[in-house]
Amino acid sequence: MHIEPVSAWDSRPLGRTDALRRALVADAQLLFPPLAIRNLAWMLWDPARQCLHDRVARSFVIAGRTQRGQKG
Repeated sequence: MHIEPVSAWDSRPLGRTDALRRALVADAQLLFPPLAIRNLAWMLWDPARQCLHDRVARSFVIAGRTQRGQKG
């Protein structure tokens, strides 16, 4: 299964800034275990099923789209 984060604004792949922001918040969970617990709980009760790092980066995770010329 291929998944990818896309911008909540225009459904395009994340730019470098948003991808870095998303990665930093996701990696912060390794340093602060209470953040990891809150992140999982957030996803369970969020109507859009977004984790905190998705909210911070203004992104959604979708099933990957195939590029032209690729078999899906």
